[in-house]
Amino acid sequence: MREILFRGICTETKQWVFGSKYNDFIISYLEVDKFLKESDLFQCNCVIRDVIPETIGQFTGLLDKNGVKIFENDIVRWDDETNGERWRVAIVEFDPDIQFRIIRIECDFIQSAKEGYIFKFGRFAYKDTHNHLEIIGNIHDDAKL
Repeated sequence: MREILFRGICTETKQWVFGSKYNDFIISYLEVDKFLKESDLFQCNCVIRDVIPETIGQFTGLLDKNGVKIFENDIVRWDDETNGERWRVAIVEFDPDIQFRIIRIECDFIQSAKEGYIFKFGRFAYKDTHNHLEIIGNIHDDAKL
């Protein structure tokens, strides 16, 4: 069972916040200074953050090859089985399952696969797909990508 987690850019601080989603808010349990003791876990000191709706993205349950959580709207790349000669670059989406939509970016590496082509996560040829993915940005922070 995967962790259900969302992120969004806070309207006030313009920083990413992480937690549960409720309408256009993120209820963040990660901003708690500390728990007094284990029995106090249910006395949650949560923070409700108003976020920019179009920045809300769900955690896919996958980590990239560097151990970073992959969220919806992240931009990832993976080697096209060429030992670093050619790469595929894609936006992570849910439709309705995890998929990777190929995009073209300005970069210093050769890109393969046709723009717009969609790789469904469940149909990846790699046995351990997530070990091949690397986050290189997201559509909100890296508009140039």
